[in-house]
Amino acid sequence: MVKKADVIMLICLVFVSLLLFAVMLLIPKNSGDTLVVTVDGKEYCRLPLSVDTEIPLNGNTVIIENGYAYMKNANCPDKICINQGKINKIGQTVVCLPNSVILEVE
Repeated sequence: MVKKADVIMLICLVFVSLLLFAVMLLIPKNSGDTLVVTVDGKEYCRLPLSVDTEIPLNGNTVIIENGYAYMKNANCPDKICINQGKINKIGQTVVCLPNSVILEVE
């Protein structure tokens, strides 16, 4: 049996969750200036986001263009890393698990 207090607590939890989510969206993230590329758990290279570059890695193609980094091509079956889009904010990542490639902005 659902009590009135249970419903009130559930509504409060949903409200607080939505409030925290909204605050996270509104806080501006700083743009990073370096892309860290990790392959098989080891740092492969650090590249400035200010220099346009193309890097072939383990069947993937990493692109740095106009201050953004993204995975242009991947030979993995699901292509999730391509669909993660362009990154340029500190802490953003693109991950290709099948090929063990991670892009992270610092």
